[in-house]
Amino acid sequence: MCLATISLCTGGRTQQPYLFSGSSEGTLRAWEIRCEKEIGYLREDTSGVTSVVWTGDGRMMVAAGSSKGKVRAWEGDSGKEIGCFEGHTGVLTIVSWTRDGKMIAAGSSDGSVRVWETSSGKELRCFQDVKRRFSHLAWSKDGSMLASKLSNGTARVWEISSGEEMRYSAKNSVIVTSVSWSEDSRFIAAGSKDWTVRVWEVRSSEQVQCFKGHGEQATCVVWSRDGSMLASGSEDMTARVWEMSSGRRVSCCTGHKGRVTCVAWSENGRFLASGSSDCTVRVWEARSGKEIRCFRGHTDCITSVVWSEDGSMLVSGSDDTTVLVWGNF
Repeated sequence: MCLATISLCTGGRTQQPYLFSGSSEGTLRAWEIRCEKEIGYLREDTSGVTSVVWTGDGRMMVAAGSSKGKVRAWEGDSGKEIGCFEGHTGVLTIVSWTRDGKMIAAGSSDGSVRVWETSSGKELRCFQDVKRRFSHLAWSKDGSMLASKLSNGTARVWEISSGEEMRYSAKNSVIVTSVSWSEDSRFIAAGSKDWTVRVWEVRSSEQVQCFKGHGEQATCVVWSRDGSMLASGSEDMTARVWEMSSGRRVSCCTGHKGRVTCVAWSENGRFLASGSSDCTVRVWEARSGKEIRCFRGHTDCITSVVWSEDGSMLVSGSDDTTVLVWGNF
C-alpha cells in the first residue's frame, strides 16, 4: 500500500480539524485530530484513491479514484455525496477545486483535463494532450485560469471562459517540475530542471523574475500568502526563500540530508515547513533561515506537508504509508 494523498480541513460548521487520506489500495480515511480518533472509512476504488482535496471554506471534499475515471464529491459536514463527475477513460492523476468550490478540474492518463460545474455536474471544458499525462493542476486564485504540468515537464495555462490556451505556455521552454499561482492571479511561478525558479506575468507572457542559486533542480515552489515572497525546494537538499520585488534571496534553509520534496508556508508567513527524502520534516524561520524544529518519525520519503490555518499544527504524509501530526511551535 502507498499513501497517495492527504488533506487537512479546519473549516465546516464544527470548526474542528479533520484529516483525510487516500491510499493506493483504494481507501479513504478520516480522523478527528485532537482526539486521534478515526471517524470514517470508505473503500472508494479497489485500485487507488489518487487525490483528496477540500474547498477553501471546508464545506466540500472531492476524491479521485485511480482506475474508474470517476471524481466524487461530498458535503464535509454531512458526508452526503453531492456529485459524481465522469468522462475520463484513463487513470485519474490529479484533482483540484476552484477556491469558491464552483468548479472541479481533473487530469488523467488519457491525456485530458476536464472541468465540471459543481452544482450541475455539467462538463464545461475538456483540454487534450493525447501524448502526455497531466501530473499537476493549479487554479488561479480567482478561478479564471487553470495551469497544468505535464509528464514531459512542459506547462500549459488555459482561460476557462474562452477555452483558449494562454501565450505563456508557448513561450515556456524550460522543463518544469512544479507551478504555483500568486494570490492576485497575475503571476505564475515555476520550478525547473535548470536549477532556476522563474516567474511570468500570465496575461502578457513576460518573464519578470528568474531566481538563481539552487545547485540542483528545483522540485517545488510555493508563494507566500501576501505574494511578497516565494519558497522553493531542491534536490540540492535546501529550501530557499526569494523576494519577489527585488529578486534577491532572502534566506537559505540548510539541514536536510536528502532532496527537499515539498514546502509549505504558515498562514502568517513567518514559518516555512519542508519535507525531504531524509524522512524528516523541518520548520524554519522564513526570513532568517533558522531551523526551529526537526521532526523525526517517518521511515520513508516525505511526500507532502500541510499547515493548519491557525499555525498550531503541521501534518505530513510519507511513502511509509503514515500520516503524522506535529505541534508545539
